Amino acid sequence: MSELNEEILDVVEDGNVEDVSEDDIRDSLVITVPIDSTLSISGAAADARAAGQAIAAKASESDVKTLLSVNGRTGNGAWAIMVNGGNIPASSDEDTEMVSDALDRLAGAIHDEEVARMQSLLQVYNRITPLEAHAGFVIYIPFAADATLPLTVTVRNTAITVNHYLTGATFVDGQENLVDDVLADFQWSTSDGGLEVIIGKVYASGTMVLDFGWRQQISGSQASGGGT
Repeated sequence: MSELNEEILDVVEDGNVEDVSEDDIRDSLVITVPIDSTLSISGAAADARAAGQAIAAKASESDVKTLLSVNGRTGNGAWAIMVNGGNIPASSDEDTEMVSDALDRLAGAIHDEEVARMQSLLQVYNRITPLEAHAGFVIYIPFAADATLPLTVTVRNTAITVNHYLTGATFVDGQENLVDDVLADFQWSTSDGGLEVIIGKVYASGTMVLDFGWRQQISGSQASGGGT
């Protein structure tokens, strides 16, 4: 306890105020604290000059906006920094390939794969198309015992070609039963886009079932024939 504080305590105890002056009381109100010029001591008073220098050295908002950058791009004085695929490395900061380059590379790979797939499909299509064009077909021709003869039946279809020829003929009677007997005599001929069947004689009512196949090389005489 300081000497002045002891005197004040004595006055309080003795009731004799003449022993303490006004200056003594004023001086007792002054508290001395340590001054910290390093601005690093907790609870200490900061040195005004050191504090001013620290504040002056602090970067301003404008400085931060100007110096702040993302992958080399700045906001030109604004907080917003616009980046795109050309500014972002694809995998790491050391990667020279940008995201846009990687996307272009992937798009190219997808395009090449799609082209290859379409080429494969085209090759398959080119193989299937001739098979479809060369497919065989079946013709059902009904006839009656009292039909006016000769009975000519003409079929027009672009799928029929001169290379189609008769591979088999069967007969179904009026009760739709397959029979071994020949129910009618007929002649046939094929051409590109058509088939002609001429029935010259009928033995009983029924239906003839004519099967046609396709052959790569066929002579003109093979493109027609008869059946009895």
